[in-house]
Amino acid sequence: LGTVYRNLGDFQQAKDSHARALDIRLKQLGPDHVDVATSYNNLGIVYRDLGDLQQAKENYTRALDIRLKQLGPDHVNVAASYNNLGIVYKDIGDFQQAKENYTRALDIFVKQLGPDHVNVATSYNNLGTVYRNLGDFQQAKDSHTRALGIRLKQLGPEHVDVATSNNNLGTVYRDLGDFQQAKENYTRALDIYVKQLGPDHVNVGTSYDNLGTVYRNLGDFQQAKDSHARALDIR
Repeated sequence: LGTVYRNLGDFQQAKDSHARALDIRLKQLGPDHVDVATSYNNLGIVYRDLGDLQQAKENYTRALDIRLKQLGPDHVNVAASYNNLGIVYKDIGDFQQAKENYTRALDIFVKQLGPDHVNVATSYNNLGTVYRNLGDFQQAKDSHTRALGIRLKQLGPEHVDVATSNNNLGTVYRDLGDFQQAKENYTRALDIYVKQLGPDHVNVGTSYDNLGTVYRNLGDFQQAKDSHARALDIR
């Protein structure tokens, strides 16, 4: 029920439902049961939705501790907990801790699922984002390139996650000063978003905005103006 409330956007009701489930599971199953870990994980997700990052971190940490104890350090659910903790640390602004948790998740996913699994791509994508936050643009580029390669292979060239990887690569190329390559990646992202999400989606607006910035970097001020104007029309 908590998951249904969350899907409906009612995060408060979702929190209440998951809290009740946790209370019952603690009473019936004990504090170290894997289902208790699932409840802590679900509560962490909802607290993050509500913007309570400290509570999200605490619940994710409890879930991780139980999963490590019950499932062992190489289980995919342990990787999922590390990934969730990485997200919260990134939200908090602790990019070093985010990187460490994302790296642990990546190592487990590669070991358990193989190097071409979409979860591995997600880990590379997350690492790329946090490397950029840390100012390591070369590592960010390498991580996003790996994510893109896996997503192209597993999802096909027109999937929205492929667009996201192209967008992220475009941003890193812009950081590196390679504005031509940034333009190419942003354009690919835009084409996919328009095709998959429609011309009025916010991601399309973001792509036009990014293109406008890189056209300005290239000195093409007319194209920059046109792109920013399209972004404004959508937003």
